[in-house]
Formats: sequence, C-alpha cells, structure tokens
Amino acid sequence: MAQYPGAQKAPSSWRKGFDSIKQEDAQSILNFLAGPTFNGRNAFNGDFFAAAGFVADQLRAMGLQPGGDKGSFLQRFVLLESSIDPAGTSFKSGDGSVSYAFGNDFSIRGVSDTQAAVKFAFIKASEKADLSQVNWDLVKDRWVVLSSEAVRNPAITEIMLRRNPKVKFDQIIRSSPFGRMGDVGRAYSVKDMPDPRTEAYSQPRFSADAVKAIATKCGAAKFLAEGNETSIETSDVPFELAVKVTSKEIPSTNVVGVLPGSDPKLKDECVLIGSHLDHLGLSNDGIRFGADDNGSGCTANLLVAKAILGNPVRPKRSVVFAFWTLEETGTYGSFAYSMKPTVPLDKTVAYVNMDMVGRNEESGVDIPENNERSVYPGIVRLNSPEFEKLLFDTNRFVNLRLKNDKEDRTERSDTRNFVWRGVPTVKVFTGEHRDYHRAGDTIDKVNFKKLTSVAKWVYLTVQELASDRTRPQFVKTDWKESADVSFQGYAKLPDGVKLPPGAKLVVDLIATAAGSNEVKPLASSTVEAKDARIPYEITLPRTSLNPELNYQLTFRVLVGKKETFVNDSAVTASGKGWTRPQTVSLKPVVGSSDTKL
Repeated sequence: MAQYPGAQKAPSSWRKGFDSIKQEDAQSILNFLAGPTFNGRNAFNGDFFAAAGFVADQLRAMGLQPGGDKGSFLQRFVLLESSIDPAGTSFKSGDGSVSYAFGNDFSIRGVSDTQAAVKFAFIKASEKADLSQVNWDLVKDRWVVLSSEAVRNPAITEIMLRRNPKVKFDQIIRSSPFGRMGDVGRAYSVKDMPDPRTEAYSQPRFSADAVKAIATKCGAAKFLAEGNETSIETSDVPFELAVKVTSKEIPSTNVVGVLPGSDPKLKDECVLIGSHLDHLGLSNDGIRFGADDNGSGCTANLLVAKAILGNPVRPKRSVVFAFWTLEETGTYGSFAYSMKPTVPLDKTVAYVNMDMVGRNEESGVDIPENNERSVYPGIVRLNSPEFEKLLFDTNRFVNLRLKNDKEDRTERSDTRNFVWRGVPTVKVFTGEHRDYHRAGDTIDKVNFKKLTSVAKWVYLTVQELASDRTRPQFVKTDWKESADVSFQGYAKLPDGVKLPPGAKLVVDLIATAAGSNEVKPLASSTVEAKDARIPYEITLPRTSLNPELNYQLTFRVLVGKKETFVNDSAVTASGKGWTRPQTVSLKPVVGSSDTKL
C-alpha cells in the first residue's frame, strides 16, 4: 500500500503490519489525546497523569509487557523544583565595595546551593562588526558581559549564545537598558540523578546600573565609552557569588512498554521509540492542546506498536515504546530514563524520537502547500551515517520527502539525552508552524496522511533495526549549514480568473551571462495551476549559486503550450536564497484568450 506516488511495495515480511497503519486509527487516538479529556496534558497536574493512564491502558491492551517500576507501565521519579532563597543569595566584589542582594539589580537561577568565584570579560561590538579574528580564549571561564548591539552580531549568536563547545566561557550577561530584573523562574533537576551537563546556577542578570558599576569596578573603559568600537576587555578583579535554594518534590512518571525480542541471543538488545506525552495545557491564550506537539508523535508511537504486534514476523531484538513526561520543562522524563533505562543504553541499538510529526512546515521561506510530505531526519547525520542510510532506504516504501534540516535540533528535544550517551539517534520532525506552543495547535490542522506515513516509515525502520542486521555505529560530527537554498511563495492570478483543467505554472531560475543576452536556466519547477493562488518552489544545492550574485525568477502559466500569464514585474532571487516566501502577481499575455473572467 503506497502512501505517496513513486513508493515501492513494502517488504513481504513486514507488509501486514505496514498495511494496518490507517488514518482513521490515527484520528481516533489523537482526538482523545489532544481533546478536552486531557486539557493539554500539562505535566504538573492531573491532566498528564490521566493521559499517562490512557497510554498505559493502550499498551496493556495490545499485549506489551510493562517496562516501568514494580511490574507496571509507569516509570516513576521525583522532579525537584528549586527556587532562589533571597536571604542567602548575593553577589559582591571581593572587597565588598560593589554588592547586590537578590532582587531588583541582580537575579539568578539555581539548582542547588553553591558558592563561586567570578571574573568578568566585556565585549562591545556593533551588529555588523567583523569578529573573525577574535581570540575567544580570552573569555575562558569568565562571565561575559555583552553590549546591547553585540547581542545581535551573528558571530556572537553563533559562538556564544548558541554555546559553541569550542568557546569555554562561564555565563553570558546581556547589557540591558531596563532597570528591573523580573522573575528568572524556577530551576529543575531529577532527584538522586545528577546531570553533569547541568550547572549549579545559570542565567545571572543585572540591571543596567549594576552592569555599569561592575564594569567601572573592573576598569572596562572601552566598554563604558560612547560608540560601538569593537573591544574585548578582561579583568582579574574578583567577585563572589553565593546561591541558596529551596526545593519542592514533584512526583513524575514516564510510560514504558516492552515487546521482548524473539531471538534468544538478540533479545537483550533493543530498539527504543520515544515521544513526549506532555504539553502545556491551560495558558493565557486558552488551552494549548498540543495536537501536533506532541499528540502526533504519541499517536504515531501507538500506531507503530500496534503494527509490530500485529505483524506475523516478530522482531528478533526487543522493542521499547516510551512516552516521556516533562519534555516541555527540560526533557527531564527522558533524562530519568537514560539514567535508569529499562534496557541498558549500551544494549540500545538506536533511538527513534517522534516529536511533532503531523503538520506541514510553515516557517522561514517554507509554505505549507510545499511540505505536505516533508520530514526532517536531520540530526541523525550528525551521529550515525549508517542509521541515516537505513532511514533513506526504508523511505523507498513510503516516499516521504526527506529534507535537510535548518539547524541542529539535537538539544531541542528528548534526543539530547541519548546522543549524549552515544546512542544512534534520529529526531523525526515535520517542521515548525505558527501554532507552535499556542492554543491554535489543534486536531483540525493535522495532516493525517503525513502522520500515518511517518508511522509506516518508522515501523519499517524499527523492524529493520530489530532484525539481525548489524547495529548502526555512533559517529558524532559537527553541524554544518543546510546544503540547500530555496525560493518559495505564491503566484497570484488577477481577481476573477479561472484557468481551464490542465493549466500549468512554470517557474524558471535564470542567470544572464556577462557580456551577452544569453539566458541560462539553472533550475525549473512545474506545478498544476488549480487555483488563483498557486504555490511554487525552487530548491537547489547551495553550491549551485553564487551567494554574492542576484538571479531572476520568471513565471509562466501554460494552457497546453500557450503562455497565458507571466510575472508582472522582475523577481530578484538572491544567491543566498530567501528567508521569507514571496507572492508574485501575474498578468495576462497580450492576445491570450485562454482564461475565464
């Protein structure tokens, strides 16, 4: 049963389970998970626990074995919620001449009681300053104060705000024009499971007056001077930080089910499939039901479990199905599992994470009409090329459009807790959209054909991983910018125009050779022109274009072989690609009569 045109027939060994994954089942599950019964599955109230009970009942009814504590499907742990104790939290210079209690001029977030010695560095730069020659070792182990414009400099964003591991600074302080701090919020950790990646304190903030006083104490004259001349100043003036916290214990739980492997030698190994069950619930814009985030991933997880159980050929390795809590708070559910896994992580062949698999990408240059079958498996290429190859191989039987990701999303989901531990990992993700973390993330906007297609793809991939094939190797590599550039948007016909059946929109990307009138088409796209607003897309390898040049896009509507509409004005296409979609108005070709007004 092919999901998209061009898909091959699923392998006979896996076909029954493959064919059992149906849209009506997906709709039934998601209507319940993302409906009023669970009110958005907030991990801090009974709505989540009710949803966890529903999922556990589903796994039990399928015939899976419990993978939680004490013979249950629930893996329980305790979340610690830590708040700052103002009476025991302070920041001061070593000689006490500059001193701030926790409050209006100084705030910080803390996981545990701590004391620390602090030294500062100060960076001033304009938004467009060239920082390519900066010696970033100067800021090692320091609190770095950034000027207001330096925060917007791309090098600062890439190297410091995104925590480039090659730059070993301690904390970032943004120089703020505002006088008061506001609440930095609570900090969280898992009781009795320390995370070496988590700092004892984070997010120190100072008022503008406090920043000025600290810079003066440190002698950072260039930072304090008028203008935006680039400078990096360091100081050995010592400061002292004291943090004291109070903590509250919050009972939490994951849901875990296990299908034991059929092979006596391989059943001790497993393939792990995870999706976070929690979302945000009641908020100031209404109930955030989280249909896509992440009711869709949990629905796909349940569909895969049912399909594997219903297939006559059982996996040789075990398969673990997990539904995480507290992803939205900081991936604490999957972290708790990684510290106390049902199957040891060195026996875990691969981790498949499904997070937001039910919508069409609608962000940046991408428009939803061009992403009806698009999926990002991006981070797998950063940790396991062999796993990536398998994912592309199994996609032959579904024919999703597997796209290069726009960023390294490893740290943005539960994937972070498995890549960190050396497990080959993929995040299956169908893209951002305008309803992300909003009340508009509802069931009516879900692309159920895509959701079930993703489930079929994951099903085949898990079946292959759980067979006796060689385990994919974990090979960590650095993120590289997406290899593609894209031009997307809508071609708009004049009001009242109706095209006859079979009309086509042809979009060409062209360049004119220097010194001649020769037109060189570099790429073309042809789509059916069904409506007055026609989606278009040209995506091609970044190396195909010179980022320093501009190109042209031309638009033609063909009825048969006859041009009936063309673009109204020149459309410039930067060699760097577009960051936003563009709507292009079309005008009739003089003498054309193949339209109806």
